[in-house]
Amino acid sequence: IAPVTVYHRDRLRGGLSCCPLCLACDDQPYYRRLWRLSFNTVCAQHEVELIDGCPRCGAALTPHRLDVGRDGFAPRRGLMGRCAGCGYDLRWHVPQRSKEKLTAFTKLLLNAATKGYSSWLGQEDLHSVLLFAGLRPVVSGVTRHVHRHSTDFDLLPIDQRRAVMETVGHLFSDPEGPAASARRLGFRYIDIAGSYRDRPLWLERTFDSLKPPDRPHQSPEELESIATLVKSRFGRLSGALARKHFGANPKNGKFPPYFLRFVSH
Repeated sequence: IAPVTVYHRDRLRGGLSCCPLCLACDDQPYYRRLWRLSFNTVCAQHEVELIDGCPRCGAALTPHRLDVGRDGFAPRRGLMGRCAGCGYDLRWHVPQRSKEKLTAFTKLLLNAATKGYSSWLGQEDLHSVLLFAGLRPVVSGVTRHVHRHSTDFDLLPIDQRRAVMETVGHLFSDPEGPAASARRLGFRYIDIAGSYRDRPLWLERTFDSLKPPDRPHQSPEELESIATLVKSRFGRLSGALARKHFGANPKNGKFPPYFLRFVSH
């Protein structure tokens, strides 16, 4: 959910999102719940970009403050279609046409959110909870590593969220597959799949090829040889040194007891 951040009445980020064409079509303008979803940056009905600020004065869209606006707007018909800052009628604004691929991707996600399931990457009737649980780390990874935003995706202005979702849409629509697209973008598995333990199975399968290959385990004799090399070079013995400089990888991740006896104090 995209928040409307407030600090002592100063808007730190954008306001509520809306489609001016939807407001213009309403007999009595109102804000849709789907506009609050952070991934929803375009109007699926009119295929135009949503806005979160007044096109005239730039103020955040805060329809709940219309009755205390600067010019003392009195409640009247069509009031929800106006800017609370300057009174501009948002229904007069002609929004930018949205990009076709982003619109199609948004429609797919909205359909999953409203129906509770979706066909996704060849999997039929994937539950929407699993779909969005897997999309969350992917969107976060694209936000940080491609668009270089340190702020959480939900807190970004709508223009920046739109750019992130466009990249995510391209990633999943790549003819060579999402993993190939992620590899070209320089992603590691941990970057694109996140560090969550309970990853959905579809996410694991989709980006499994990005995982680094497993290193072979050394035999007890090989570990003894590595221990001798570490002691001769560094004058002390520890698993960290053996792992860092000689690639030691004991079975189950546990070094033999003699590694611990020779740790320098």
